[in-house]
Amino acid sequence: MSSTIVDYTGRIDPATLHQHGVSGVVRYLSWLHRWDGQNHPGVNPKIIQKPEADQLLSGGQSLTLVWEFDARDWLGGHDAAVAHAQEAIAQARSIGYTPGCLILGACDFDITAEQWSGAGYAYAMAWDHAIRAGGYRPGGYLPFDGIEFARHAGLLDVYWQAGLSRAWSRGRNATRHPAAQLYQHDQANIAGELVDVNTAYVDDWGQMRPTGSVILLPPPGDIVSGWSTVSRTNTTPEATRTVQGLLLARGYPVGSRSGGPDGSWGDVTDASVRRFQVEHHVPNSVTAGGTGDGQVGANTLRALLEIG
Repeated sequence: MSSTIVDYTGRIDPATLHQHGVSGVVRYLSWLHRWDGQNHPGVNPKIIQKPEADQLLSGGQSLTLVWEFDARDWLGGHDAAVAHAQEAIAQARSIGYTPGCLILGACDFDITAEQWSGAGYAYAMAWDHAIRAGGYRPGGYLPFDGIEFARHAGLLDVYWQAGLSRAWSRGRNATRHPAAQLYQHDQANIAGELVDVNTAYVDDWGQMRPTGSVILLPPPGDIVSGWSTVSRTNTTPEATRTVQGLLLARGYPVGSRSGGPDGSWGDVTDASVRRFQVEHHVPNSVTAGGTGDGQVGANTLRALLEIG
């Protein structure tokens, strides 16, 4: 099943998007007060902020985030990627973007093998690691060859192909890369806003869903009051995803192939629960031997939610 996704830099009412057959949007993150080579007192107009995110989600549109400061960000190497990822994570959290969702880094130029082997690879690797550490899934907006480079390096969970520049990648960018879950292929005008049109070839690429998110959590008070103790040997996929999402939000890995919550309580999730309990001195959850007991009851849940 495929769906139509658009990306743009302005603001469009979700009802209008729906009328044009759009089911989701990709919106931008970047430096807040710097664009076009200058510092500005106001906020960068292309960046999504919380009121717009709330409007899109409540209006039935899914949301995916992409970071782009400069088309050639990836030539900045490791240090640029770390700085970009840290700012992207902070902005994602500020708009309520759910842990476990996708944040893409944009490589919006015709990257060559030589550029990849130096700064490009360093950027992709640092972006991958930093976004995961922040509790989100890393992805890349790349031309055909960029996807090929990243795929062979085992980096990034999701590939969004920058398909509008068809001459890139020695002409191979004119066709969709088989590994590209999202493919940008056309442009359109919606309510006076120029948008790029994309096709999503998978149902779940890490988008924040209009129902709330990949991980749908009730308010902290509600979740604690209705919570039953769970552990590796006594849980449900839904409860496991909740625990994994909270662990990721606190910077603890869960070991899933996607990097996000998958509902499977494996060795890494179990170890993270126990380590969290010890490191945060969770009451009645640390054994006499100094290890976590692996039981996520009300005390551990409250600590994960950071409520008293």
